[in-house]
Amino acid sequence: MLKASERRWNLQGHDILRDRRYATACLTAYNMSKREIEGADPFLPDLKWGKGKWPSFQLAWYISLGSSLYGNQFPSRVTLPSLFGNAFGYADLRQNDGKYVGKNPGRPNLDALDKYFSELKNGKRKPLDFIFYVPEGYDTIANTKIANVEVTSDPGKILTAVFSDGKEIWSAL
Repeated sequence: MLKASERRWNLQGHDILRDRRYATACLTAYNMSKREIEGADPFLPDLKWGKGKWPSFQLAWYISLGSSLYGNQFPSRVTLPSLFGNAFGYADLRQNDGKYVGKNPGRPNLDALDKYFSELKNGKRKPLDFIFYVPEGYDTIANTKIANVEVTSDPGKILTAVFSDGKEIWSAL
């Protein structure tokens, strides 16, 4: 559905679900306004959100898409479930015998991504063989590049995952 919400994200140039993304961004802004903490808005530096204050639409848009890509703790952390998490879980099951997520996809280990990223950072393992293609601005978490993520503007690649050196492609994430 995300691919059909932005003309630049699909080969046909459709944006038939753009209104859904607007609605999701508005709901995200509302939820951000209800937070008990205040946060700075990077898109409008003088604006604060939380404690009844609403974020800019740009920030709500960014957070709502990022949450779909990386889970409900975006932009501070990548979590399961998420589009990235689905690709990661599949790669882990196929290439790593589920050592991170576990063998039951319906009940994954929710700490799997933290452990994976930690082991990558400490040089204890090589990355799993998959790439998740995202739009510009969505390849970092807390100013750190996310492993297995590449930015693209190619509408044939954006929001797709490629596994096993291109042998398997999920083009409709």
